[in-house]
Amino acid sequence: KGLPSPGMNISRINALNRIKFRWNYIDDTKWMAKFQQLKDYKELYGHVDVPRNPPSSSCKLKDVIVQEKSLGRWVSYQRNQYKMYHEKEKNSNHHQIVTSLSSSSSLSPQKIQLLESIGFLWKSKKDSGNGTSWE
Repeated sequence: KGLPSPGMNISRINALNRIKFRWNYIDDTKWMAKFQQLKDYKELYGHVDVPRNPPSSSCKLKDVIVQEKSLGRWVSYQRNQYKMYHEKEKNSNHHQIVTSLSSSSSLSPQKIQLLESIGFLWKSKKDSGNGTSWE
């Protein structure tokens, strides 16, 4: 991951480097598709606080409910990734709190910026008032 294959010869590596080959390429196509769904959801409902389990409604089509559940899970996942990104660790003396970038978070600063640009809430309205804050 992020490196040439062990059997790749040096001339091939150099040729790829000359054309600015991205060794650490991450395909964000699926993430961007979900982000677009979230933007569409905001346009339709006026907010981006998608519930994990939207209530079934006789006026909604079954595929719309399934799509909203999927989007709700994605939104929840983004919040969890943000929490991991900004996880606070106490040092061994428990006096100083250090903010660290978690290597297991899939969120990048660019993705955070995109989500915040459409009013994404890192804490759902459902969680407000219970003392859970990720900032």
